[in-house]
Amino acid sequence: DEAKLGNHNLIIPWMNFASRDEWADAMARLEALALQLAAHDFSLIYHNHGHEFTAFADIDLLDELTRRAPHVQLEVDTYWLAYAGKNVLAWLEAHANRVAMLHLKDMAGVGEARESVVLGTGDLPLEDYAKFAQAHGIEWLVVEQEAFSQMSPMAAAAQNASYLKKLIGRLEG
Repeated sequence: DEAKLGNHNLIIPWMNFASRDEWADAMARLEALALQLAAHDFSLIYHNHGHEFTAFADIDLLDELTRRAPHVQLEVDTYWLAYAGKNVLAWLEAHANRVAMLHLKDMAGVGEARESVVLGTGDLPLEDYAKFAQAHGIEWLVVEQEAFSQMSPMAAAAQNASYLKKLIGRLEG
C-alpha cells in the first residue's frame, strides 16, 4: 500500500487493441479501476506510445481516453507525440489538466531513421516541454532513452541526468 511504498501512482505502461470497440471497452475498464483506486488515494496514470495516434487514421486514442476515462491521468511521452506528427505543445496545452507526468525523450533523424538520443542532442524543444511542466505544476519529468548508437546505456544515463539537472537549474534560476 501507499504507506509502505511511499507511492500513490499506478502507471499503465502499454495497451494496444485491434479495434475501436476493444479500445472503448478498455477505456471503460480503466475508468472503473481509476475510481476504485481513487477511493484508496491512488492515481491511475496511462503512459502513451506512438500507436495511440496512428492506429486509426481519424482518431487520437489518447485524446479519446481523456474523454472516456476522466479519472485516468496521463504520463505523456513527448517523443511519441512528436513522432506521430502532433504539435506537442498544443496537444499538451489542450490536455493540461490531465497530465500528471511528462516523459522527456529527445529525437534525432528523419522518417524511419528517427531514434531517441541523449537529451539535448536531438531536435525536440525539451526546454519548452519542461517550461510547460513547470507552468502546470507537473512534478515528474521522466527520462527515457531507447536507442544507444552513440554510447553505452550507462554513459547515456549519466549525460541525460546532467542535462536534466542543468535544464531544471535554468528554469529555477
